[in-house]
Parts: sequence; C-alpha cells; structure tokens
Amino acid sequence: MLLNTMLALDSNNKYRRNTVHKVRKLILILAFTASVLPIHAQALGLGDITVNSALNQKLNARLAMHEEPDRE
Repeated sequence: MLLNTMLALDSNNKYRRNTVHKVRKLILILAFTASVLPIHAQALGLGDITVNSALNQKLNARLAMHEEPDRE
C-alpha cells in the first residue's frame, strides 16, 4: 500500500513538472513570436504652424497635420 501511494505521488509530481515545462515553453514561444513580428506604426506629417497669439499670452495656434500615404 505504501508503495502504491509513493508511486501515485511520484506520478503526480511528474505530471506537475511536465505541465510547468509546457507552460514555460508556451511563454517562451509567445515572447519570441511577439518580438519577431513587425510593429505596424502610422506616420503623421506635421505641416505649417499658424500662431494667433501675441507674446506673453497663452499660446493659440493651428498646426496642419498630413497623413502619410500607404506605402505598399
């Protein structure tokens, strides 16, 4: 009976180690995949600035923005 209990505990321990190993492997695969994938970024072009305020006043300005065309 003691031998059966010891074998059951040993098999549970192997199962846990195997599960932990699989989880660690999955985390490493996900981290590697995330680091390799290209990062998609949108470019934004800044145009002319028009200042409508005088010196020593709160800044009141307009800034033109231009969206970059798709580069495909």
